[in-house]
Amino acid sequence: MIAGVDISLVHLPALGADRDLSAGLVSALLALRAAASMVSRLLLGRLSAALGRERLLVGSIASAALGPAACALPVPPWALVVAVVVAGLGLGVGQPLTMSWLAESAPPGARGRAMSLRLTGNRAGQVVIPAAVGAVAAGLGAAGVLGVTAAALAWTGFLARKPAVDGP
Repeated sequence: MIAGVDISLVHLPALGADRDLSAGLVSALLALRAAASMVSRLLLGRLSAALGRERLLVGSIASAALGPAACALPVPPWALVVAVVVAGLGLGVGQPLTMSWLAESAPPGARGRAMSLRLTGNRAGQVVIPAAVGAVAAGLGAAGVLGVTAAALAWTGFLARKPAVDGP
């Protein structure tokens, strides 16, 4: 999800250039995405209590995937506004939710090590994922990159859901 934030920061302006959107509109889209992320973080405690951590994480990944998927479509500017808000709400939840989950699940003596490994994984993802998405979507333009990002997030959400328990 962190790579999704980085990709949106780079490719929303590129999408705006591809679609002849004004610099003011692109700036507003970026600001709205960031504001939606802040709002989701303000509501994180209530959402987590109401939905549960796992359901909230999967839902936030789905929201983070829906936004770029909608942006990749040839939609009017008002739909881009809705899409970036939806994406921002989902993208804002991932980092603090996974950090709190890790802090609670790691043994007390290993929390620092677990957080360091998480940070290392995040930084690696911030380098590898945008490069991989760019390579896959080369020639598809900014909309293609956003579409591939949405597909990757959707797949991640699918994998993150709790598997059903079989048996009597």
